[in-house]
Amino acid sequence: MPEPTPGLKIASLRGVPVYIGRTWPIIAVIIVAIFGPQVASLHPEWGFGAYVVGIGYALLLLLSVLVHEAAHALVAQACHYRVTHIVADLMGGHTSYDTPDATPGRSALVAAVGPLSNAVLAVIGFLGHRASDGDGAVPLLLGAFAWSNAFVAAFNALPGLPLDGGFLVDALVWKLTGNRATGMKAAGWCGRIVAIGVAAWAVLGFVRAPGSLWSLVWLLFIASFLWRGASVAVNVGINREFLGGIRVADVIR
Repeated sequence: MPEPTPGLKIASLRGVPVYIGRTWPIIAVIIVAIFGPQVASLHPEWGFGAYVVGIGYALLLLLSVLVHEAAHALVAQACHYRVTHIVADLMGGHTSYDTPDATPGRSALVAAVGPLSNAVLAVIGFLGHRASDGDGAVPLLLGAFAWSNAFVAAFNALPGLPLDGGFLVDALVWKLTGNRATGMKAAGWCGRIVAIGVAAWAVLGFVRAPGSLWSLVWLLFIASFLWRGASVAVNVGINREFLGGIRVADVIR
C-alpha cells in the first residue's frame, strides 16, 4: 500500500515534490482573520476588499515559506542529501531529507540558507514598496511582505532547535567537540530557553495590553511548539550518546 501524501502536490523542484499540507488552510484562515480587520481599519472604504487583501497576504506568506524550504532543499541536494519532499503546513513548513554523509559544515550550510532566503525576500519587498506609489493594496502588501520576511529571518535565526539557528548551534558544538550527540543536546537546551523567552514575551505583552488575548494564545502556541521540538532534539542527543557508548562485543556477550 503506498504511503499517504502529506497534502496537495502543487509542483516539483528538481524531482522533489512540493505539497501544501492539510493543515495549511488553518493558518491561512488565521492570517486573514488577523490581517483583514487591520486593513479594514486603515481603509474602511474597501469593505470586503480588505479581506481579499488578507487572502493575498496569506498567499504571499505561502510563497515565502516555499522559497525558504526550496532553499533548504536545493542546498541539501548540492550536499548530496536525498531530499524526499517539501511541505507548507500549519507551523510554516519543512523539508525532509536523508543525511547519511552529514558533516558540521554541510549541516550549517543547509540551515543558514533558510533565514538568508527570507532576508533576500525582505529586501525585495522593501525595494518594491519604495518603488510603488500611493496607498493602495499593492504597496500595503509589499510592505507587509517585507516586514514579515524580515521578522521570520530574524526569528528563525535564533540559536535553538527546532529553528534554523539551532542547527547552526548544533553544527558549531558538533565541530568543536567532534560529537553530534553533544551538539543536538546543546541546541535542544538552547531551544528550550528560546521557548521560555517567547512564552515570557507573550505574557508580558498581555500584561501591558490585556486586550491582546489573541496574540497571547498564538505566541504561547508557538512557544509550546518550540519546546516540543527542542525536547525532541535533547532526547535524540541523549539516545545518540547512549547508543554511541554501546560496543557490539558487549551486546553479543
